Amino acid sequence: MPRLQSAGFAGIKVEQEHLALLFQSNTLHDLILFRCSLPRSVRLPPSPVRHLTLSLRDHYKHVEPLLGHCSANLEALDFTGHLLQLPGSMRFPLFPKLRELKFYETSESINDLNTLISRAPQLEHLELYGRRNLLSRLSALPVSITRLTINRHAIGDGDFAGRFIQLPHLHVTHYHNKKDVDDRRGLVIPIIQRIFPDLTSLDLNILWDFRNFALLIARHLPNVTQLKLRISWPSAYDLDIGPYLPHFAAPEGPLARLYVDLDTANKIHIETCKSWVIHVVLGLDPGLGGPYLQEIEMIFSNSRSSVVLETNGKGGRLQSIQRNEERMLWAYSHGQVYEGPYVGDRDFR
Repeated sequence: MPRLQSAGFAGIKVEQEHLALLFQSNTLHDLILFRCSLPRSVRLPPSPVRHLTLSLRDHYKHVEPLLGHCSANLEALDFTGHLLQLPGSMRFPLFPKLRELKFYETSESINDLNTLISRAPQLEHLELYGRRNLLSRLSALPVSITRLTINRHAIGDGDFAGRFIQLPHLHVTHYHNKKDVDDRRGLVIPIIQRIFPDLTSLDLNILWDFRNFALLIARHLPNVTQLKLRISWPSAYDLDIGPYLPHFAAPEGPLARLYVDLDTANKIHIETCKSWVIHVVLGLDPGLGGPYLQEIEMIFSNSRSSVVLETNGKGGRLQSIQRNEERMLWAYSHGQVYEGPYVGDRDFR
């Protein structure tokens, strides 16, 4: 398999012979093992894999040999397993080239997460999903990390005493719990201010209802100049931030650029979003976006799937699914507006 670039397996027992055959390809860069079982011992040369995804329910002694053989060239590790192990018993090799780590934390895996981070001296992007107050249980992060992605539920005040100084970029996912009174009152703002004092860029995955609140979070952070909102549409009602003005009073941050990625947008969604930007975000003297906001880009995406039936020449029919995505761009820059098709990478910032 001299030209093999990616391979994925799901729900099987991966034998050593399978891995030996895969690692013969020097071009293999991506390997996905989803709910697979691994051999008890692996005797293989270092693998060429650069991006490894492990979603396993297996014993940690079966995972250690595979990580050892992949560690030399690994640049991205997606580790979503729930391993059968004693707390803190995982022994990780050194990952000299690892730049991206995605980890699903459980009650037994926090020590392993801290150890794994310490074994990746070049780590730049850390993506975590876990329980409440996960941040308070993290050890110090290496100075190489420039981007942290974490779910909203894992951010809490707890007994956290440290600060992520010099971290410039924070991405918070799953920011849409309408029942969380603390969020609606803005009580998370001082927590983010204290834990991440040097942020310059903020990404939030939100429901449409949280759009105004997201702007106010960014404007309360003293160094944030760029905000990106990944918005899912919609909810049955809008959250009213008016009653909570004491928590939101006098935001003074230097927010200058706003990027909006709106999923599954129809014409009504698009017009509603434009109206929000023109009348609320920009507004007058100034709008909710603040006096420094000069650039806004919005991508509206609408994905469609269709089933195509074709004859195979023998009286039978072949079925395939075709997916098309239409993307539109609405941009505002220093008083000028552009609108038209968007042809670039969807993750445009």
